Amino acid sequence: MKELKLLLACGVLFAMTAGIAACDVDDSEGDCADGEVCGDAGAGGEGGTGGDVMGPEYRYVIIGDATEGGDPGNGTPGVDICGVVVDCAGTELTGINGRLEPGEGDICDGNTTEAPCESGVNRANAATALDTGAMCDPANNSEEPSHYVSLGLAGELALEFDQDLQGCTVTVVEHAGRDTEGYNVYVCESDVLNNETCLNMGEALAEVAAGGEASVEVPIAE
Repeated sequence: MKELKLLLACGVLFAMTAGIAACDVDDSEGDCADGEVCGDAGAGGEGGTGGDVMGPEYRYVIIGDATEGGDPGNGTPGVDICGVVVDCAGTELTGINGRLEPGEGDICDGNTTEAPCESGVNRANAATALDTGAMCDPANNSEEPSHYVSLGLAGELALEFDQDLQGCTVTVVEHAGRDTEGYNVYVCESDVLNNETCLNMGEALAEVAAGGEASVEVPIAE
């Protein structure tokens, strides 16, 4: 009996000693120097994608002449653009830069007064279209500077604006001359027509076969 009590006492003492040892945890692994990667720190979650990804900006209106059977020798061949105005949520904008890629035909450039350019007015000045076109009609052919720019047959006029034009309304004012001259309207990322960088896969947003004023809603790129 005495031996049994002694054996039980030893068992209790052993259990208490093991419990104390279990509580004595070595925390040396947690003492990491600044900037040091501690072992067994976990894999961590995946990083985010950063800020909102901004899509391309479509800041250029490009007008392409689509005149059929026009006279290339009349001094103002192709469509005659007076101006382009953009309405973005009630804010009216006009272009800040213009570039003309003249098409076929002889456009009066202000350097000659020979027929059919007797007036000496420059009809190849892209900057003429950097306004609303309100002064264009009725046009005074002898007035300098010209109130419109002639594109030439199959020519292109590119106008840059100082903001993205998606969701805005573009209005093109075309000179109402004696000839019917058509044009197409595009909105692009640059001043060059390209299927990859123009809205609507490079297709015209508006085809204005009879000329005159036309407005087009600019879609949002998908």
